[in-house]
Amino acid sequence: MSQLHTTKAIILRTVKYGETSLVVSAYTELFGIQSYLVNGVRTSSKKGAGKANLFQPGSILELIVYHNELKNLQRIKEFKWSYLYQHVLSDVIKNSIVLFMVELIQKCIKQPETNADLFNFIEESLIQVDKSNLEQLLLNYEIRRSLLNNLQLFYALHIQEFGQLKSLLVLQEVLS
Repeated sequence: MSQLHTTKAIILRTVKYGETSLVVSAYTELFGIQSYLVNGVRTSSKKGAGKANLFQPGSILELIVYHNELKNLQRIKEFKWSYLYQHVLSDVIKNSIVLFMVELIQKCIKQPETNADLFNFIEESLIQVDKSNLEQLLLNYEIRRSLLNNLQLFYALHIQEFGQLKSLLVLQEVLS
């Protein structure tokens, strides 16, 4: 039986479903990786107008969800911003960094198990990208490129079926 829960979530991926809905993959504070059906957010009516944009990869939302352990696809009753980015959505470099982080999360976290400490670390890291000055974040070009390539190699060696990070090439191009 489904029960209502309030949880924070980091949006990882969205897929259009039907005429007006989305299927959303999110890393949640209470349940780990979960898939949710969000009805009516893609409508052109006043009720649904602009709501789908909350479900961009990297968005940090507060959700009220119906959760049933026996189901693979859960439902979202209500949603709102938990943290509204000030710069990430409009700054190409910060947005590229967040998309890289989201792809890394997707490739590293596979099981729907709860890990509040990891959730809090990821949430705070995303917020820091939004708030920080990029001269503090970025190293020189060669060091940064080497560091990112070695980071990908490390994960590929330690996580089965890690593959290649698609966002790495985009990030390196944006930062060059």
